[in-house]
Amino acid sequence: MKYILTATFILFSFFLIAQNDKESTPKQSQNIEIKSSFTSYKFIENGERISRKDLLKKLENNEAAFNLLKKSNTGNTFYIISSIIGGGLIGIPLGDYVAGRPS
Repeated sequence: MKYILTATFILFSFFLIAQNDKESTPKQSQNIEIKSSFTSYKFIENGERISRKDLLKKLENNEAAFNLLKKSNTGNTFYIISSIIGGGLIGIPLGDYVAGRPS
């Protein structure tokens, strides 16, 4: 009798786990392709280009991917400002030298 109850309980547990797993898996998988261009990244879904803002909206349900994408843009403003200043500090004296103007 114990064997039959134990076997029934285990079998019932497997059915519940399988049903729960079936409901928790996404219905359709989304593939988003990321291509690097000269100045930025291109996000492509189903052959159409989507913006970074739309990609963030789509990734709100996937917390790990959403946080990774948000984290990738944290220092972007600082890097742009510092590269403009650095380019000016190098480019202006170089341009003066090429033009033959004294520094």
